Amino acid sequence: MRLRQTVRSCLSTFAVGAMGYGGTALCLSGAAHAQSVSPMEKEVQTFTNKFVVQVTISNPYPGAQTSELYLRSAEWGPVEGAVLSHRRAFLGGGQRMTVTALIPFEHDRNYRHVYLCHAITPKSGTQGAAYRGEVCGKYSAKRVA
Repeated sequence: MRLRQTVRSCLSTFAVGAMGYGGTALCLSGAAHAQSVSPMEKEVQTFTNKFVVQVTISNPYPGAQTSELYLRSAEWGPVEGAVLSHRRAFLGGGQRMTVTALIPFEHDRNYRHVYLCHAITPKSGTQGAAYRGEVCGKYSAKRVA
């Protein structure tokens, strides 16, 4: 009975198949494609009232996709005064692009953390995924006196 529940659980999480061996279940999954932000997490130090984060985004899909990029504060609000080198990009299949963000510290604070998010919106009027894929990296900075 427990083996059956484990197999059902594995299959319900989109596993390709399950094999029972010696009372345990092994889940076999296929390759997953997802857009990326690299690095996903980084902490920097600066002497100024702004800091720079540079990331590489990629489109792992075979076809071209429209990528949208945006910054969010730790409270998930907009980051006032921040500048992104690209807010929207059309990336071909398998292509990568470097994005630079210039982010100010808030008022007199010496520490800030933000999220840089990369979203791929599916093309309208086509078959396939009908959801917006999104990934966010977490970036922190410390102002050194």
